[in-house]
Amino acid sequence: MEIPFVFGKIAVGKNFTGRSNELALLVQQLRSLSNTAVIAPRRWGKSSLIARAVETVHAADPELIICRMDLGAVRTRREFLQLLCRKVFAATVDKWEDVAVAARRFLAPYNPRVSVGTNPGDMAHGGAYVELDWDAVEQAPSGLLDLCEHIAEAIDARVALCIDEFQNVCEFENCEAFLHDLQRAWQTHQHVGYCLSSVRRPVIIDMFNNPKRPLYRFGTLMFLSKPDAADLVNFLQERFTETGRYITVEAAELIVALVDCHPYYVQQLGQQAWLRTTNVCMPEVVSEAHASLVGQMSMLFTGMTARLTTQQVRLLHAAADGETEFGAKNVMRRYGLSSGTAVLRSKEALVRADILDQWGGKYAFLDPLYRWWLANCYFVGD
Repeated sequence: MEIPFVFGKIAVGKNFTGRSNELALLVQQLRSLSNTAVIAPRRWGKSSLIARAVETVHAADPELIICRMDLGAVRTRREFLQLLCRKVFAATVDKWEDVAVAARRFLAPYNPRVSVGTNPGDMAHGGAYVELDWDAVEQAPSGLLDLCEHIAEAIDARVALCIDEFQNVCEFENCEAFLHDLQRAWQTHQHVGYCLSSVRRPVIIDMFNNPKRPLYRFGTLMFLSKPDAADLVNFLQERFTETGRYITVEAAELIVALVDCHPYYVQQLGQQAWLRTTNVCMPEVVSEAHASLVGQMSMLFTGMTARLTTQQVRLLHAAADGETEFGAKNVMRRYGLSSGTAVLRSKEALVRADILDQWGGKYAFLDPLYRWWLANCYFVGD
């Protein structure tokens, strides 16, 4: 029997749940070629939402071309441009024989050469790989940045270009200059819309909301919140029922509460509870599954905590206990926080480490299981 819960990979089909409002908005943005930035911490379902939106768009608007590229392994401008070139040709050119024709037409200033690649990551259309004169590219990169627009205009098409892990452009050498190049190119495009996704909320907010930055007011910002608890409870019940098993409302609500509506952990804890269920999943089964999951993660959490400074650990102690005013004198005294400056530095470091998230002046754990482990295992007796 197929296990009805998916985590660690993009959730599609029945494995996707909730987010109806965000999905409707993103589909509208893609179809209208409106620029969008989707922002959410890791494992909050950002990629799954985009994948579902793309799936929905394909069904409703099959003429719209979707081009997706992932910057997860990209660290330089050249790597970005290479990937962009490869993905645009793969999305817009039907046959590998036509790649040579398109390359000569749209990339003539860069002396393109089309060869048969041996690296699967470099191949499209049976192996066609475009090599460019990168000295010429460095002199005038805008030709590559305009490639998708020029091809779309030539074939009278509309293209939604989705770029995952967009925050990685901040690691490029001369990042601001590159962002200026992007802004100059993208603001003129009429046949291409851009959907950028990122896990770095402060970075992207500054990039798009700071009037001194090149991409100021580039497009609509979508901040994903956690899915609605009621939607997650219904999802758990439906997935159990579809496999001939049953989960009580109380047990489903306990799963959602223990992981604070975190979509990744709802799937993972749901799977662990399902595997322990023969007929009916009761709350005690969920508690057993949760204890096992915490045990599995304890070595990872121990290592994470060991790498932190004493002041950072003490601040996490306060956060795990539900404190929010870390700079208050009574809180600093109770948890041994040495000074307001130490509190500020610790908060900033924990946000950079993707342990805490800042929103609306408040700080919260990105990983609810880590918070539970700290409060109920690590700091017990302190």
